Amino acid sequence: MQLDLFNPKTKTGELFVFPLDRRNALVRKTAFDLRSKEFHQAKRFWQRHVAEIRKELASKRVRPEQVQHEIEAYTRAVSHELNLQRVLRAQPDGAA
Repeated sequence: MQLDLFNPKTKTGELFVFPLDRRNALVRKTAFDLRSKEFHQAKRFWQRHVAEIRKELASKRVRPEQVQHEIEAYTRAVSHELNLQRVLRAQPDGAA
């Protein structure tokens, strides 16, 4: 079956973005940035960061419920990374 790109009645496809919680470099950098800030600075950073992500996903026409799902999964991934970094720092010589 061939896709008819010029038929206005053709349904549009659904966009799937690469999951935020799987973007390891982004998760690690965000955790590092949060860890290196004072509480109030980290809170403002996180609020701006999440707002930027929401804006980026909305510009790609990702459905609001999918955006919320991505933000929640990303938040869990960053939290996990923060905890992991804290545990590794507590180990002698950083050994796990």
